[in-house]
Amino acid sequence: MLIYYDGISTLGFTHFLCETLCVSLHRSLSPSHPVFRLLAPHFLFLLPINKAGNPALLDEGAAFDQLLNIGSCGVLELMAKRWSLWHMNVDGWLPEDLKSRGVADVTKLPLYYHRDDGILLHNAIFKYVTQVLKNIYDTQEKLLEDYEIQDWAECLTNTQCSGGIKGVFGGGKFEDLDDLIKTVTSIIYIASVGHASANFSQYDSYGFPPAAPLYLNGSPPTDKKEISEKDILSYLPDKDKTLETMVTTHLLSDRGTNKLGDFEIQYLYEPKTLEALESFQKELLTIGKTINERNWLRQYPYTYLDPENVPNSISI
Repeated sequence: MLIYYDGISTLGFTHFLCETLCVSLHRSLSPSHPVFRLLAPHFLFLLPINKAGNPALLDEGAAFDQLLNIGSCGVLELMAKRWSLWHMNVDGWLPEDLKSRGVADVTKLPLYYHRDDGILLHNAIFKYVTQVLKNIYDTQEKLLEDYEIQDWAECLTNTQCSGGIKGVFGGGKFEDLDDLIKTVTSIIYIASVGHASANFSQYDSYGFPPAAPLYLNGSPPTDKKEISEKDILSYLPDKDKTLETMVTTHLLSDRGTNKLGDFEIQYLYEPKTLEALESFQKELLTIGKTINERNWLRQYPYTYLDPENVPNSISI
């Protein structure tokens, strides 16, 4: 579970996916383009973090080889399999993702905090993006005639340009503004909320390796015969590997940048866009109060999606 959680959900489908999206944006849109500037705060730290972190995790003999039974090659193989199935309009769109996994119904699953808090943030991002983009593209002609944005739409689905992302809203053309709004919303959500939910809970969930070891000695059991405590201890990693696992998950769970909506660099300056940002910031404050009130009633508080704890971009 942790191998999938850390190697696939966090590294593959926030870090690597967002790098693909970031590169596609730079290939298609000029830095002065309003959509580039809308997305820029959410890619701010991504490329240097990936450049520094990927070798530490994936190089031969690095962390994944040391701490995971399947090693870095196994992680990359799993990542490739998941990529072949990933669709932006399902896996990258929270309401559909919840439905596809059978966890959207609050009556059947009443205490799924990721869903309950995540939907608040998803809806707030969607509202913010809608307000900004409807001001930029107040007629359909402006959208259709924007050759940069149409080039980006094609790039997102092109295997040579972005690896061929499946399920991109609009299917390679932004003829309907709603498709552009959903695409931008999905990207901002993944780069901020999606990464926060996948990344910052790692130490709390897996910081005690015997509860969820990344590495086990010997071969997996082939039957259900009773085993002794001595046998169990012999399967678990030694003290050095256990400590290294704890250090790594603690480091990866760290935070150190501005909260969502509080941008380190201000790329937006049009009056109506700033009005949208101000409304977004106010809604995030309201969401934060709602989540704090929920946490008072929860047996185990879920703080990862409090807007105060969600950075604008991937920063660790």
